Amino acid sequence: VRSQMALTKGGYMTGIFYNGYNPAMLTPLEIERLSNKFEAKTPQEIIAWAVDTFWPQVAMSSSFQTQSVPLLHMVSQINRNLLIFFIDTGYHFWETAIFREQLASD
Repeated sequence: VRSQMALTKGGYMTGIFYNGYNPAMLTPLEIERLSNKFEAKTPQEIIAWAVDTFWPQVAMSSSFQTQSVPLLHMVSQINRNLLIFFIDTGYHFWETAIFREQLASD
């Protein structure tokens, strides 16, 4: 649920809130509370929470190295439409580009 908050005189933060969260304005207390909440959660549960809470303003980045495969698999099981960023620095091995294309086609 996305809502627009624009109250400024009453001390409220301005910006777009997703399910009660303004991702640009999480306070240290909110971060600590979420950290404690996620301590006992699986990676899949945490990813699902992020997607449910911030969709469609959520994405992930990947280096498309072999250690990225488990996380990419988890994301694909939760929401195949999640945007995956790959920053092509021009310094990647050709094998990385080929591997990225193979994963994207699966």
